[in-house]
Amino acid sequence: MGQGEVDASVLDDVPLLAGRYRITALLGTGGMGSVYRAIDELLDEVVAVKVLRGTLESLADTQRRLLREVKLARRVTHRNVVRTFDVGVHDGLHFFSMEFVDGVSLSHVRQVEGLMDAKRAAALGVEIARGLAASHEAAVVHADLKPANVLCAPDRIVLTDFGVARAFGRNDRVDGVSDSSDLGGTLTYMAPEQLVGAPIDGRADVYSLGCILFQLVTGRLPWPRGSEPLARTVVAPPDPRELVPDLSPELTDVILRCLSTRPGDRYPNADAAAEALLVVSGGASSPAPRAYFHARTAARSVAVLPLANAGVMWDDYLAFGLAEHITDDLSRHATLGVRPFAASYDAARSGQGAVATGRALGVDVVVDGTLARTGHEVTLTVRMTSVGDGFQILAWRATRDAAEVATLATDAATVLAEALMVEEPPREALTGDTAARDLYLRGRYTFATSYYGVGEAIPLLRAAYERSPHDTRIASTYALALIRHVRMAPPSPDGHSEVRRIVVETADRHPEAPDAQTALGALAFEDGDYRSAALALARALTLAPRHAPALDWCSRMLLDFGRPEWAYELLCAAREQDPSLVAVDVMLARARFVLGDREGALALLRRRTTPEDTSPLHWAALSRLVLWSGDRDLATYEHGRFLRAVAETAAPPGPTWGGIASEVERRLRLGRTGLLADDEAESVHRGLVESGIPRRDAHVLQLGIEVLAAARRFESVLRLLPRLERAAFVDVTWIDRCPLLEPLHTHTALHALRASASARVAPALDILERARVLFEPSHGAPPNRR
Repeated sequence: MGQGEVDASVLDDVPLLAGRYRITALLGTGGMGSVYRAIDELLDEVVAVKVLRGTLESLADTQRRLLREVKLARRVTHRNVVRTFDVGVHDGLHFFSMEFVDGVSLSHVRQVEGLMDAKRAAALGVEIARGLAASHEAAVVHADLKPANVLCAPDRIVLTDFGVARAFGRNDRVDGVSDSSDLGGTLTYMAPEQLVGAPIDGRADVYSLGCILFQLVTGRLPWPRGSEPLARTVVAPPDPRELVPDLSPELTDVILRCLSTRPGDRYPNADAAAEALLVVSGGASSPAPRAYFHARTAARSVAVLPLANAGVMWDDYLAFGLAEHITDDLSRHATLGVRPFAASYDAARSGQGAVATGRALGVDVVVDGTLARTGHEVTLTVRMTSVGDGFQILAWRATRDAAEVATLATDAATVLAEALMVEEPPREALTGDTAARDLYLRGRYTFATSYYGVGEAIPLLRAAYERSPHDTRIASTYALALIRHVRMAPPSPDGHSEVRRIVVETADRHPEAPDAQTALGALAFEDGDYRSAALALARALTLAPRHAPALDWCSRMLLDFGRPEWAYELLCAAREQDPSLVAVDVMLARARFVLGDREGALALLRRRTTPEDTSPLHWAALSRLVLWSGDRDLATYEHGRFLRAVAETAAPPGPTWGGIASEVERRLRLGRTGLLADDEAESVHRGLVESGIPRRDAHVLQLGIEVLAAARRFESVLRLLPRLERAAFVDVTWIDRCPLLEPLHTHTALHALRASASARVAPALDILERARVLFEPSHGAPPNRR
C-alpha cells in the first residue's frame, strides 16, 4: 500500500532545511554524513541533500577545506556526473544539494550480476571515464572513486559524492590513511601517489577506475583489504588473468595500464581511457536493467522506541504492543537492520531522548511517537529522526476506531519503510477478532515486560489463542509463555501433556514462526529429547539468526553439553538482542564461573539481588555459585546481604519466592558453616520429588546433590546418581567443572554417568555443530579461565 492510500497524514511541521528543503526520505549514511531525498520548495523539484556530520565548531580543518572544494563540483555539467546545486549551513550543520538520481550503486549491481564479462565491464567503464573527463576538464579530481560512488540509473551511469574532490595542483598529504578515509579517499581504490601524499591529478582517478574494472571482472580487488598499502608504490599490479584466465587481452591491457604504479605510465587522461574501453565494449549497453530497482539495498539500521502513552495508564499495553508490531513489520524488510524491540525498550529506559538512545543502540535512524485514546478512537503519531545529525525525516499521524487499532501499526510501518526507500514485503496483520487482539496485546505486554508475570499472562494469551488459534503471533507467543511457565511452576502430568499438545500443534501450524520453533525445541529439551530439541532450535535460528529466545535455549543446551565457551558467546548475543530475559543473566553467570571468572559471575548476579531490585532467580543462582566456591567468608557476606534484602524488600516478584528463599538461605548458611543437620539432609531427600519432566527432575537432583556434597555426605550423593541417569541427565559441564564434585572425580559411578551423558548428547551436539554457521555471533570472546 502506498503512502497516499493510507488514511493518515504526513505532518507539515517537519522543519525545512535552511528554510528551503523539505526532507522526505533517507537515502543513505556514511562516515561524513547522511544523504536525503528532499523537495526544493523554492523550485518545486526533487533533489538530494547531503548533510555533513559535525557542527561548524567541530569540523576539522580538512572538513572545512572539503566544503570549499565541493563548491568546485558546481563547475561540472555532464550527463555522467551528478550536478551540485547549492552549499549551505543549517543550525551549524553544513550541507549541499545535488541532482536526485533514481538509481542503484555499482556496488549493488556487482552483487546482483556477479562477475561481468569484458564487454559489459568495459561499457560501464566508458561512462565512468567520460564522467571523470568532464570533471577533470573543470579542474576537479574526484579522489574517492569507488563502486559505492557510481550510480546506475536506467538510462545512464552517474558519478556522485565529490565530497573528497580537490582542485588540480593541490599538494595535500593524506594523513591517517585507513581503509575508509572520507577525506583522503578509500584505501583499496587509492592511487600510489595519493597514498604517499604526493600531488595528484586526473590520473589518480584513472587508477581508481582500473581498480573498479579489475573488481568487476574478477570479483576481487587488485590490492585486497589487509594487504600492505605502500606495497603498490613499488610492486607491479597483479594480472587479472591470474583469476580469470579467459579474460580478453584487450581489457586486460586497459586494466593494467590504468593500474600502472607510475602516473606517467597510465592513460594521460580519462578521455583516452574512455576511447580504449569503447573499443573493448563494442558498443554494449551499460546502464543497470530496470529489474534492479525493485531490489534496492539499504545500508540502514533503525530502532523503534517505546511509544509514549498520552492517555490513561491502563493503555500502556497498547502503546507497547503497537511499537513492537511496527518493529516486527519493519523487520520483514530484508534490507533494513532493525534492532529488536526488547533492546530498544531497555535502552529507552535511560531517558536520554530519542537521538541519544539511537546512538546508544548504534542505528542510523530512530522512530518514536505517542499514542492517545479519546473515547472510541485511538491516535498514533510517529516521528522518524536521523541519528547522525538529528534531522527529522518524517512525522505521521493517523486516527482509527479502537476496534481497528492494529492497522495503525501496519500503516505506520508502511510509511516509515517508504521514507527509508525500501520495498514493501508481504504484510502479516494480527487477527481480525477484536477481542482476541486485545487479549493478545495485554498478555504480550505482561509476558514481555515482567519475567515473573508469566502466570498473569497465561490466562490472557490462552483466551486469545482459543478465539484465534491460527494467528501466528498469538499462538507462538502463547507457546513460549507456556514453556516459561513450565520452568517456573511445573504442571501436573496431565497439564504437561496439554502444554505439549499446544506447543507441537503451534509448531506444525506455523513452521515459519521462530517463536513456535523455539517453544518446540525448549519443550523437547525439557522432555529429554535432545536431538529433536537441537533440530527445532536450529530451524528457529535458520529463520531468524538473532532470535533471542532461540539463542537462549540453544546456549542452555550447550552449557550442559560441555561447550561453555560457545554457550557464553550465544548468551552474550541473546542478551544484546533482549536484555529483559532474566534467565540469560543467570546462565551467563554460570558460564562465567565455570570458565574461571568467579568475580565476574558474582558481579553479574549482584545487580539483581538488592532490596531495590530483587530477582528470585538471581538469588538462587548466586547462592548456588557461592556454595560451589567453598569460600566461607564469601558465604557469610552474601548471607548477611540476603537477610537484609528479605527484610527490606516489600514484595519480591514471583509466586515461588517463598520456596526459593528457603533454599537460598539453606545454601548460604551451609556455605558459611559447612554444617548440615540430619533433619535438613532428610529434608533435602524429601524434596527430590519426580515431576515426570526429565530435564527438571535432573536439575532438582543436581541441586540436592550439591547441598549434600557441600556437607561432605558423599555416600548420599552416590546413591542419587542412578536417579540422575534415569532422568536423561546430560550436564557434562557440571560433572567436569562443579568444584563440589571434585572429591568424586575418580569414582567409577561418576565416570559411568559422564560417559552415558556424553553419548546421550552426541547426536544433538552434532546437529548444533553442523548448524553453527547459522548463528555464529560476532561478540566478545568468553572470559579466560584462571
